Amino acid sequence: TTDHGRDEKTGKHHGGQSERERATWMVTNAKNLNGYFKAEEPGIVAVFPTLTRFLGLEIPTARAREIDGVPLIGAVSLADPRASYRKGNIKLSWKALEANGKVKVWVSTTNHFATGGKDKYHLVDEAPLNEETFRFEIQDPPTSLHKIVLEAPHNRVNTWVVLENHDTKP
Repeated sequence: TTDHGRDEKTGKHHGGQSERERATWMVTNAKNLNGYFKAEEPGIVAVFPTLTRFLGLEIPTARAREIDGVPLIGAVSLADPRASYRKGNIKLSWKALEANGKVKVWVSTTNHFATGGKDKYHLVDEAPLNEETFRFEIQDPPTSLHKIVLEAPHNRVNTWVVLENHDTKP
């Protein structure tokens, strides 16, 4: 795989956030590629969780919640997490890759992980995996950061809500 694509105009430079610059290609000889690999558009962030799964490495929960990407081998339950904030509520959505199961919604309002610490996550609730959406109310006034982990039977994904001006309600 590559670590990035190239710019849209010349096909040479990189570093921007255009679709072409963010696109990468992958080559594999894995035999147990999952539906996510075959039907979705996996990114480079899928390499690490794929390698840890292939090698059978157990990642401690505190670290696993911070890992981006969906494994490309073995069973996976969900992908493509999204979150938005509006009027005191966070709306979550995801793509269900299997029909049954529950999604546990975990939230942290800190980012101590960025400086080598641990973040405390609390369980908000569970939602049916196949509903692909969940909404919950947050504290008033809201904090500026909500790190959200969606944990399903076969994998977890994460997303963030960052409020630019958290002193006023949007």
